[in-house]
Amino acid sequence: MILNTILEIEKKMEEEQINKLKEIIEAEEKNYDFSDLVFNYIDIEELKEIDVDDLKDYLEDLNQDKEITNTEVINYTNAIEYLSENDCSLNESFELARELGFTLDNIDSEILASLLKSENNREDYREFIGDVASQMEEKPILKREFLKNGDLI
Repeated sequence: MILNTILEIEKKMEEEQINKLKEIIEAEEKNYDFSDLVFNYIDIEELKEIDVDDLKDYLEDLNQDKEITNTEVINYTNAIEYLSENDCSLNESFELARELGFTLDNIDSEILASLLKSENNREDYREFIGDVASQMEEKPILKREFLKNGDLI
């Protein structure tokens, strides 16, 4: 029973793991164009309560709550430039707009570009989460080993 309790505590993120996670996130988020820095929204106290295995879910929930990937493209010129570089046929943008209930009466290039950029950011965010999680798994923090009698090594 005591060994199980100790093992359960060991599964939660410790300070060293949180520091490692922060380094990984700060390095990885430079490769993406999210509306804000991911680590600005992370609650260290919440991280201390989750299992490393739950990190992906935590980061996904964080985006749902804080809308890190939602981006507003402002200015007609910026919108047209983004659309021409990322969806010159406008098929994907119009499909996203239609799914969200927009019609030709209430849509413009800024809305289309914002919808597309936000969708692209969500795809990038899923990739970002995978990159962060795989790096956490690649360089695991060594957990304390237990002797058969339950003593810590």
